Amino acid sequence: MNTFKTTFFTEKNYLTWALVNGPVGVINFIINAFYIFCIVCPHCRERIKQPLKILLGSLVVSTIVYLLTVFKMFLSEKTADRITEVYLVIALGCLSSSVSSSVWLNFFYYTQIVPAHRAIFIWFKKNIKPIIFCILLLENIYELLNQTVDIYAIMVIIKKDHFYLSFVVMMTSSCITVVYLGMHIWRRVINEQSLSSARLSSQLRVTITGVIQGLLYFSYAVWHEYVFTSQQNLSAFISSYVRSTVVSFYMLGTTFNLGAGQSVFRQRAADMWSRAGRWFNSWQQK
Repeated sequence: MNTFKTTFFTEKNYLTWALVNGPVGVINFIINAFYIFCIVCPHCRERIKQPLKILLGSLVVSTIVYLLTVFKMFLSEKTADRITEVYLVIALGCLSSSVSSSVWLNFFYYTQIVPAHRAIFIWFKKNIKPIIFCILLLENIYELLNQTVDIYAIMVIIKKDHFYLSFVVMMTSSCITVVYLGMHIWRRVINEQSLSSARLSSQLRVTITGVIQGLLYFSYAVWHEYVFTSQQNLSAFISSYVRSTVVSFYMLGTTFNLGAGQSVFRQRAADMWSRAGRWFNSWQQK
């Protein structure tokens, strides 16, 4: 924490960080605030089923709290050490929650798109709602332990195992979904069947955004591993400004990708755009 404080307020780095992260953070905050509105008040009273609702809510809320906490932490130059440490713990917890939610959101769509043939996968598919709830509960317990337990060696092992598990789940679910849909489309082409069904279009859109999220996660995972290894080996020092900026761009990419993949967000945005157009036309005619 002392190293964190000594590099935290370097004037030149601080200005660069503010110029880059200010606009990125504001855009990210506004879009995610809009997502919360969509989840609470979906278009035409569209019902968001569980566990999708809790996954979207967890991802969006954790992103917003992370942004607010980080900006408060970076903008409060005279904050006491203890208060800054509390902000840092909250920010890291929200970051972990945001990343985990994106992983399990990809896994959820994998279970909805790819047919289950073996007994264990059929059971997973039938019980996906309580399974996701339990997973999110375990993720929160893990993060609580990560922030409170001081047994360094044990937490390093748990942290690494959790990191690799999340990576495997994200990559595997994305790859299997892509392979299945590719084969499914190929079979339809061979059998001269139409590719214009609404269900197939929805699956393709979700799969494409899932692949993009997988690439975002892969990039973040490589960066995360590099930072972790550097800290363990003391081979390089990576400032808090740089780490915060990388996370900001990762979250912004996730935010845009989420909007492209979720119909509840697109429908509400289209409705508001249409209303704004009608209001503008009526205002011009006055």
